[in-house]
Amino acid sequence: MSRLYTILLLFATLVLWGTGLSRLAPYLESSALLKDALPAFAGLAALAGLVAKGVLTSRVPLEERHPLNSALALTMLFSIVVAYADLFFLEGRVFDVLLDALGLAFYASGDSKFDVTIGTAFGILHPVLFTIAAVAALLGFFAKTSTRKH
Repeated sequence: MSRLYTILLLFATLVLWGTGLSRLAPYLESSALLKDALPAFAGLAALAGLVAKGVLTSRVPLEERHPLNSALALTMLFSIVVAYADLFFLEGRVFDVLLDALGLAFYASGDSKFDVTIGTAFGILHPVLFTIAAVAALLGFFAKTSTRKH
């Protein structure tokens, strides 16, 4: 069951990244879109590393996959909560600095604010968080935490 849960989380992650980047695409030139997609490429490389190391297969004990699943779910939840909190409660203050750095501050008002904020959260922020969690798994962080419990 844990492996199926991991696969579903990874599928949802890839859909989230695709949705985020597709929301940003109308506002960016192709070179800027490639630059903004770098976190997603890093996330795909980390995913390939997880597959190559066998973290996502049955070779890894079940108790080591549970913390990885939790980390993936929490990064996804964090990105969703931050995006919607920024849109509906914080008036865009969370993503203003990031949007300015990406050259999207001009679009972060009016009708395009929703698309740009969601695109940034799902297409840029979440891949960065995913990459951090995946690198932690590749370095054995989750294996160390599971051995401490015994």
